[in-house]
Amino acid sequence: MPGILTLCLFDTTAHMAEELPQPERQVPIVMLANAGLAVVSTLIMVIALIFCTTHPENLTAPLAGRPTLQICWDAWSNQGYAIAICLIYWATSLNALTSMLAGCSRLIWSFTKLGCLPCKAWFSQVHPILHVPTNAVFFSTVLAILFSLLVFGPTTVLNGLFGSATLCFSVSYALPIRFTLVNRARLPVQRYCNLGIFGTAVNILALLWIVISMTFASFPTYLPLTSETMNWAPCFFGIVLALGLGNWVLVRNTYKPPRGILVGGLDRPNFGCG
Repeated sequence: MPGILTLCLFDTTAHMAEELPQPERQVPIVMLANAGLAVVSTLIMVIALIFCTTHPENLTAPLAGRPTLQICWDAWSNQGYAIAICLIYWATSLNALTSMLAGCSRLIWSFTKLGCLPCKAWFSQVHPILHVPTNAVFFSTVLAILFSLLVFGPTTVLNGLFGSATLCFSVSYALPIRFTLVNRARLPVQRYCNLGIFGTAVNILALLWIVISMTFASFPTYLPLTSETMNWAPCFFGIVLALGLGNWVLVRNTYKPPRGILVGGLDRPNFGCG
């Protein structure tokens, strides 16, 4: 879970570009700052956990199913300290949940406006006072609650779901990177985040890393391989892919390509950082 949390939700601010002033400037700043904060905080956390791991044998059956909490308990068996660690986890998850709901609701809203999802009239509504797609937010909240109920189900299903999330995030990040590399000549030269030739190298390395991470994320975690230790992430990913392709068959006649975000002073839509 910590690995997933540090590698996802970078794109939340991109989904909210239509609601931000100067998105061509603010979106890259937020995404790069998010990545830098994740790197620094994760490094500090990993070093601290390594030095505090006093009984690694206890991690096979960790306290409350959380290895980090078990490490903290082994380092200092104090109930107040354990509760404080749980509250930190709760606050971190709550913050991630806010970003998830914001990004997911805007994705649903945007896709509906483009004719990619059913119930266009309902999902595309924007509250006249809050200026927020409240129906899409409510629907995203219901989805989050339903997925959260899987915690009470079999561990195999939960692990497969989290593993497929890694694969889905990787593909969703790889596609815009690939399109950026192919259409780099069409990007505005005056864009705020222009890394020049260094951006090409970063994008190529990112694609290579995504391929490697997706490959290893599809391997089984334990040996010998059984139905319980099997890595079902590729199967879940295949289901998501099939649903996406099936949805495209249904909406291919109503889909309208986006026009991009027009930025003042540029003669072309802004396609972001690279």
